Formats: sequence, structure tokens, C-alpha cells
Amino acid sequence: MKPTSKCGAYRFGYRIPGGRTVIVAGSYLSIESPSRIVFSWIIEPPDEHTGIESEVTVTIARDRGGAELVIRHEKLARIDALMRHDGGWRGALEQLAAMLERSATEAAAIGS
Repeated sequence: MKPTSKCGAYRFGYRIPGGRTVIVAGSYLSIESPSRIVFSWIIEPPDEHTGIESEVTVTIARDRGGAELVIRHEKLARIDALMRHDGGWRGALEQLAAMLERSATEAAAIGS
């Protein structure tokens, strides 16, 4: 696995509790296919956390018969930003787990 540098940019929006949309942008800093990606994370105005530049590292490693996903979000200097991002990542992982469970259930139903 050979890491790459400055691999491009991204920008997307997501809804937080209360229905407000938050826009996030950043650059891919390193991609080590298929197991690791590092990217900057900058929230755009008008959010209260606008301008806080942080960094996210996502790693995927084999774990027994499956895989382990680790998300490390660093450089969040404000406690309120840290708490909101912790809740956000937990919610995203819960949604991912539910989606994977539905997919496995549907695949099992098709295979029977």
C-alpha cells in the first residue's frame, strides 16, 4: 500500500437534529487503499463551528470473519465541537449498522 498525497477535495451536506443542514468540505490528505483514508474537515458558514479545521482518519482492518472500522476525528479544539462530532459520528455508525443489517437480511431472504 503506497500512500498518496493531496488526493482531491470533497464537499457535502448532512442534517443534524432539529433539521438544520451542515455543509462540510475538505481535502483528502492520504489514501492507502483499501484500508486507510485521512481527510481535513472544515464546516462552512453559518454553523457555530465554522472555521474549525480538524482531521479525520478512517481505518478498516480485518477482524476475525469481518472487519473493524475505526474513525478518529482529531484537532477539535472546542469542547462543544468535540461533543457534537462525537454524537454525529455515533449516529452515523448506528445508521451504517442498521443499513448493513437490512442488507444482510435482504440477502438472506433472496438466498433462501
